[in-house]
Amino acid sequence: MADNTHQSKSNEWFTPKEYIDLARQVMGDIDLDPASNEHANEIVKAVQYYDIDMNGLNREWNGRVFLNPPYGRVGVRSGAGVWIENLINEFQSGNVTEAIVLVNSSTGDKWFQQLFDYPICFVNHRIKFYQPSGDKIQPTKSNVFVYFGTNLRKFKKVFGEIGRIYKPL
Repeated sequence: MADNTHQSKSNEWFTPKEYIDLARQVMGDIDLDPASNEHANEIVKAVQYYDIDMNGLNREWNGRVFLNPPYGRVGVRSGAGVWIENLINEFQSGNVTEAIVLVNSSTGDKWFQQLFDYPICFVNHRIKFYQPSGDKIQPTKSNVFVYFGTNLRKFKKVFGEIGRIYKPL
């Protein structure tokens, strides 16, 4: 992949297992990881995943989704913003029944603003992501998990162990 970040030479920042386990505690299972690859899915264990060649932005999403979107740009737009917008559309249409998304805590960015309509866990530590090489890396910003679904109590209980929960009024 091309270098689309300022923090690393790779756009591949894989979610550590302990956070996938939390997502499973809330949702039960993961039906789809729309921005993944074979290596990452060894941890996520989604029933289905889309890799860069399949381009999850051009496919329908269904069921319970875990999303750690790629960053960089999609055309002139923020990559994270494009993926978040797609998730919200799929959730509002009813295709996605439940979802957890992991993104940078970029609260001042335009793309992040639409996430304030959903429960958010502001993680109380920096997540150490891993890369295909096995190296662990940390972003320059903190992270959040955003929940889309009806089981808010479960999200609050499970993710409240790793951070503060914000929920819209």
